[in-house]
Parts: sequence; C-alpha cells; structure tokens
Amino acid sequence: MQNPKDGFPMEFVHAARSLGRYRNTEQEAYLLSRILPLASHSKILDICCGFGRLSGKMYSLGYDVTGIDISAVQLSMARSENQGPRYLAMDMRAPPLEKFDALLSMFTSFGYFADPADDIHMLKTWASRLRPDGILVMELADMECARTKLPALDTSFVRHTLDVEEHCQMDWKRGIFKVAYRQGDTEFTCWTRLYEKEKLRDFLLHAGFREVQLFGDLALNNKNPESNLVIVATK
Repeated sequence: MQNPKDGFPMEFVHAARSLGRYRNTEQEAYLLSRILPLASHSKILDICCGFGRLSGKMYSLGYDVTGIDISAVQLSMARSENQGPRYLAMDMRAPPLEKFDALLSMFTSFGYFADPADDIHMLKTWASRLRPDGILVMELADMECARTKLPALDTSFVRHTLDVEEHCQMDWKRGIFKVAYRQGDTEFTCWTRLYEKEKLRDFLLHAGFREVQLFGDLALNNKNPESNLVIVATK
C-alpha cells in the first residue's frame, strides 16, 4: 500500500470529474455552512483540499479558508481556478500550527498511509489544531458501505462508467481498497484503508474529541448501510 508521495495527479481529478463525483460541490458547501455557522466557525482548514473545489465555495460563503495538500499540480489549479483561500503545500499529518474553528476532511481523504498508526496519530494532531468547541467534519467510505456496495465474494472486479474504467481490488482482511483508474491512455492507482464506523468513533474520542456523531450524509440524516459516513466531531 503506497500512494504517491507527491499527492494525487491531475489524472485522478479528470477521472473523478468524468465519474460525476464533483457535481454536488455547491450543495455540499451549503450543507457544511449549516453544520458550521459562519458566526462561530468562520476559520476553516480544508485538509487534502486538492484543486480547491470546496475551499473556494466555502470562501465564497464568507469563510476564512486555508487549504492544504501535497499535490503541487492540484494546488496550482486551486490558486488559478478557486481563488481566495490560502493554499499551502503541506502534509495532512502536519497541518499549520494554528488554531482553527473547523477542520474538513472530505471525499474519503483518510486512510492513505501504509501504517494505520499514522491515521490514529493524525487524528490527535488534528484535534490539537482546533480551538475548544471546534468541529471536525469527515466524509468518507467505511467498511459497512464497502460490504454493501462491493461484490461480497470477489476481491477483484472492474467498473465501467462512460470513458473511465475502475479496476478494483478489495482486501477484506486488511480493509484496504485499491483502485486503478484508466481513462484513455492514462492510469492512476490509489489505496485507501477503510474502517468500521465504531472504530473511527473510538479513535476520535481517544484523540481528544468530547462528542462524536455519525451520520449518513451532510444533511445529517441517519446512516444506512450503502451510504458513506459523515462524522461531526466536537472538541
């Protein structure tokens, strides 16, 4: 399990856009604004901001936004296409030494490291960057979602959507999902470790969050087995 050390390339962005995975950005920003009232949670850190799709939208709603990512090419795109936020080239494990009102970890931007201890330690670091009563919002796939959506007996399969092929492998024992995206002559592979929602809740409580709520979407509806997990954790 080894994701690129310099972040996700533009091939990932092109594939995700073709798959329609950015089409609800405005709605996501609106729902986030309901979770994070501007009057009390205006200073936001967008972790793994990519090309700034959410950073830019939150900035347009009046938030003071800092976006961090390790992909130089995506940050360059963010600065040109989603102007306003402060964009920094930083590892998600070592965010700015500042206090924020809220942290965002969206689009399954968690579980990228070979050692799961890095994930657990990172949550403690994130908690340290929040002021008291600050909020972490996470949106990610979890093991429950994987068990519902992925073929139960197959460890390898292919999904076709328009001009994108997703060659998928699921290691059920370790909870690691590998996807090779192929679009035309380009290919990009990523690995993500998925967790049970209860385990993530326990990790966050031990990391220093006093309340951890689990939902099925940003509208804060109850989670169902096929939905991604939304976590609202308060320090």
